[in-house]
Amino acid sequence: AEARHVAVMDLDRQLYSISDLYNRYAKPFELWDSCLAIFRCSNHNDPALARQTWARVFEDQLRHATPSSTRVLGGLAERVAALGHILFPSQVVFPLVFLCDALEREGAQRRHDQDFSPSWVIDLMHGEVHVPFGVLFDVYGELMVDPHWQSNTTRQLHILAAVYELFEQWVDEASSPHATAYDRRQLARRNIGDAITANVVLLDGVGGPHARDLALRFKALSRRLPSAF
Repeated sequence: AEARHVAVMDLDRQLYSISDLYNRYAKPFELWDSCLAIFRCSNHNDPALARQTWARVFEDQLRHATPSSTRVLGGLAERVAALGHILFPSQVVFPLVFLCDALEREGAQRRHDQDFSPSWVIDLMHGEVHVPFGVLFDVYGELMVDPHWQSNTTRQLHILAAVYELFEQWVDEASSPHATAYDRRQLARRNIGDAITANVVLLDGVGGPHARDLALRFKALSRRLPSAF
């Protein structure tokens, strides 16, 4: 506490370079959000360090979270959103594949909780940070082939449910009266119909009631595609 008080007094007395702010204050005092903001301001191009810092952000947030699933994920989402407003669209300091993967893993641990929503990462990234659906389509395309999400049926179903939420929200947006021709072209250009077909085939191979239900939802969504183009 005393060291922090001295640091605050130092910062009040004079201006420091970005390098000094990072090395003398942000990193030693574990101000991880500030570290990321410094990386952004300085155009620091070290993706590995950025991911390590994000991992510290997650650890810090989860360490102070309450047991409630809503509060754990909600608090995490709020913190990521606040940083996303500052850091996106930089792929170095706001690494979407890394972040969506980490967030989905946290959600997967709470998938049986009554208040869990499979759309929570999509809601965060598109609704709060304003990441375009086309960008998220590519991100989740990478997650779909990640060995972690292919390692067992439960994980496959979790990530496929998230992909369904992404596709549904994208089709809803492109089908709305406010959608522009550009919005519809973006959806058509990504061949979402082919992606839906591939996911249905994958779900048929998984089998089981949850997979069948999700496959039916994908098929119903596919029937809505012509009106979105």
